[in-house]
Amino acid sequence: MSILTEPDLSADIAYLASEEQITGLATTLKRVSFHTLGCRLNQSETDVLARRFEQQGYRVVPDTEPADICVINTCTVTEHSDAKNRQAIRALHRLNPKAMIAVVGCYAQINPQAIAIIEGVKLVIGSEEKMRLADYLQQVDPAGPPLIVRPKINKNIFSAPVVPHSFSTATNNPQELRHAQYRLTGEGHSYLSIEVDTELKLKAKEDLHSLKTNTTSEEINPAEVTLCHVDNAAELQNTRASLKIQDGCDFMCSFCIIPFARGRSRYREFQNLQEEALMLVKEGAREIVITGVNVGTYLIGKLTIVDVVDYLNSLPGLVRIRISSIEPTTVPEILL
Repeated sequence: MSILTEPDLSADIAYLASEEQITGLATTLKRVSFHTLGCRLNQSETDVLARRFEQQGYRVVPDTEPADICVINTCTVTEHSDAKNRQAIRALHRLNPKAMIAVVGCYAQINPQAIAIIEGVKLVIGSEEKMRLADYLQQVDPAGPPLIVRPKINKNIFSAPVVPHSFSTATNNPQELRHAQYRLTGEGHSYLSIEVDTELKLKAKEDLHSLKTNTTSEEINPAEVTLCHVDNAAELQNTRASLKIQDGCDFMCSFCIIPFARGRSRYREFQNLQEEALMLVKEGAREIVITGVNVGTYLIGKLTIVDVVDYLNSLPGLVRIRISSIEPTTVPEILL
């Protein structure tokens, strides 16, 4: 493992020397909270982290409640987001002055030193190792300086943990019911949605395209929309799951820091994503959001984003497939 070592930094910051260096904290801390800033991919990864912590005996609590460990998954796309990261860390420290704060993600990858000097921070993990957060907790000395873990981000095909998921199917919120019935785009996000019919599977793409281009969401009458057959609209709203298939980006746009924060584009092993998708549907997912940084670039051998969609489309019980974070130039013609 490549470890960050920069001798000109503050002596108050400790750097990881070996995995056996410090032990003992994780088993004594049972309440953990998660606070996520940034994109849907961050939200998806936080969800996996939370479920892994639950598997290991921790009790996941809201970030507004007292906790023994506070985890912040950070974003760094703008200077404003960097400031929000620091504000969130300080706010959680004020709420939980005795808690250990662990900061992970993109900002931790780009500027770990700025995080490590904030009061309360004990662990900083960059993008490559953040999914091993629970393991690194065992190496933190609660009385010592912060531990920083920021190895180089590799370019290899990756696998992700397949962690059981539980879904809620009840809501009394009329807005949730309304959007579940005919959501064409996610609020605040850009999506390509593919409606799945339990009998016809993929709906005729030209019909969906016509509806999306000729009608605004404000003009839609719920009684006239039959994009998919759903017995309980609330079930669709509350049984959505994200499926990460890709990370990083090769585009190297001059205004974007993502290739430095998340590395170059790499793809999830196809069999591994199949296993998670199947598990999600078996546990009650009715909608799956294909998630990544630039999912249209997915390519392992001859397998592309089309193969991912085709596999999801073959799963009985799945009502909707949604594609997020896709560049127009990477959309295969067959999906249009």
